Amino acid sequence: MRQELIDTLYQRYPQIFTEYTQPDAEKNGYKIWCKDGWFDLINTLCEQLQYWTDARSAPQYVVLDVKEKMGALRFSGRYKSAEQIGSLKMAYALSARLCEACGAPGRPVIDGCTIMTRCEQHTPEGSILIAENERRKYTIC
Repeated sequence: MRQELIDTLYQRYPQIFTEYTQPDAEKNGYKIWCKDGWFDLINTLCEQLQYWTDARSAPQYVVLDVKEKMGALRFSGRYKSAEQIGSLKMAYALSARLCEACGAPGRPVIDGCTIMTRCEQHTPEGSILIAENERRKYTIC
């Protein structure tokens, strides 16, 4: 994801990204390891996670890792309520239906050894569409 979009998330949700923006001595800093198309999805997820904390006294969700893996969003963290877990599961499910490149409706495809979720426009030539039941074979949760 472009740095300007990452910075926007860090500024909007400082409590969620409080530890994520503090690089340790061994790393050059943290990034959100996905493409720009999922920005709105991640932004909405953060909004929901913070809502549960602010309005419903859920624990403060703290991000540990944000990335694309096997064509879906992985938004790992700690301190979560049942409601926040529901928001995380919904975002995961939506990420497998939204193009990571542009945010348009997409489908899981495999290109060589890489699984990704792409719309028709951003699907690499020669990619193979993965049916949902086949996709589960490749997904490790």
